[in-house]
Amino acid sequence: MTTYPKTVAALEVYDKGAQEREALFDNATTDGDVYCALLMDKRAADRIRVAFADDTADRNSLENCMIVDLAWVRQLMRPLLATFREHIQVLFDDVGVV
Repeated sequence: MTTYPKTVAALEVYDKGAQEREALFDNATTDGDVYCALLMDKRAADRIRVAFADDTADRNSLENCMIVDLAWVRQLMRPLLATFREHIQVLFDDVGVV
C-alpha cells in the first residue's frame, strides 16, 4: 500500500495518543509528573523514528533516524497518511465499523 508502512502506522498511533499525552502534561503537579510526561512523549516520538528506520533501512541508519524532526517525517508522510486513512475507512465500511 505505501512505501513507508511502519512509519505511517506509527504516526497514526502517535496521533491517537496525543490527547492522553497532553493530559499528562496538563495534570502534572510535581517534577516527577513532568518527567513522566516528557518520557512518555519521547517514547511515542521515538516509535515513529524507529519505524522510519525500519522502513528506510536500505538507505538510513537507526542513529540518523533517531535525530530526525517529527515535523519533517510528518510532511514526508502527509500524502501517505491520507491514503492510509482512506484504506482504513474502506476496511471499516466493509466490516460495518463506524
